[in-house]
Amino acid sequence: MPTSSRSRLASALAVVLAAGALVGCSPSAPSEEPSPRAGVVPGSSDGSSSPGLLAQPDVVKAIGKTLRRRASAVRQGDLSAFIGGVLRDDQALLNQQRTYFANLAQLPLEHFSYAFDRGSLVREGGGYWVVVTLRMQLAGYDDRPVASSDRYRFEPVGKKAARF
Repeated sequence: MPTSSRSRLASALAVVLAAGALVGCSPSAPSEEPSPRAGVVPGSSDGSSSPGLLAQPDVVKAIGKTLRRRASAVRQGDLSAFIGGVLRDDQALLNQQRTYFANLAQLPLEHFSYAFDRGSLVREGGGYWVVVTLRMQLAGYDDRPVASSDRYRFEPVGKKAARF
């Protein structure tokens, strides 16, 4: 591969990785780290963590579906589907996600998927925090997918937890 192509690819990869670190960031992030135990609500009124409601199977299923839809959107180059689950009233996050998607679109993706650790699911208010692992492999560069993890916030759409 010519040096200029490698430089452009390296620059694009650096931007994607930097933007990817921000994917799970949210202005409404809790001020303290959530407990690694599933179903624990951090910061109860007495200052300690207290057991919360364990995530219902439909919540786990809906979060998995959301992540699969998002990964599929990246693989298919579908920006509308990729940002379809981002809160419309958070313009800064929408813009950041559009940039992240544009950067991903420049990469020779051989593999792109999300997975989450069900045991990391923490309910806070009406939403959930969960540790999500992104697996990405660049064709011609990576022998196998490279994994990176971050915390994501999921808020249900409507009254039921069928969509996040």
